[in-house]
Amino acid sequence: MHRMSRHATGAIAATFAVLGLSLGGCTRPDAAGPPGPSPDVLAARAAQAPPDELAQSWLTNDELVSMTSAARKGATIEVAGAGEPARITPANADRYEKTFASRLAMYGAAIEQRGYAAFAGQYTLSANKACADAYAPGYLLHRAELFASPAMGAAGGGTVRITQDKFRLTLSDTLALTGTSAGTKTETTTIDSRGAAVETALVLWDATSSDIVYHGTKSGRTIQLRPWSELIRAAFEPYPTWIPRPKWEALASCVMTLTAVP
Repeated sequence: MHRMSRHATGAIAATFAVLGLSLGGCTRPDAAGPPGPSPDVLAARAAQAPPDELAQSWLTNDELVSMTSAARKGATIEVAGAGEPARITPANADRYEKTFASRLAMYGAAIEQRGYAAFAGQYTLSANKACADAYAPGYLLHRAELFASPAMGAAGGGTVRITQDKFRLTLSDTLALTGTSAGTKTETTTIDSRGAAVETALVLWDATSSDIVYHGTKSGRTIQLRPWSELIRAAFEPYPTWIPRPKWEALASCVMTLTAVP
């Protein structure tokens, strides 16, 4: 998960939430690229890490590889979240990309070794009251309601679809949009949230903002999915004082239930 902003200098800043497994030492840049734990240390951590932390670390390094590609094309990327900030420029992008790609492959191999459940299918979606209570209108965090909108909408209920390529997941939420410019006309749009699975756990990055992360587990035909409240709060704090604050306690109690359609 990361938070991005653009400085007046043109640099793009990204702050990643750090887990127990960590990003593998995304720290100060030097001639050798980003220092950090050795591959053997990271491989040992990946073998023992909680499954959702391993999935989050794979997603994060996948994103970092993409960001270094942007730096190679001329952007300056400032990454914080583990140790001293890293400044990725066209001059050192190749070294960073090699390191992040190596970690991505290592985490992927660890996931393959540990295995992953089958998540693909269509699911009905419901959410408890805490989910609706958690999001204050008027700020980015409010967009998370898009993900759970079928459950929170006036009609209640709804369905989502998960597709799966090995451990890579995509959750697709189809929303109905009604316009009145040329009479009442309803169109649909599909929002895709990408994720990863490890064992019976999954992590999803909300399509509207990668600051909004969900994690959960599958048991039988049911997936219990929660906003990863610690990561979300770390990304959004300090919260602006001029808009309503999210109800963080409610966010921590939010549970969405996905039940497989027979």
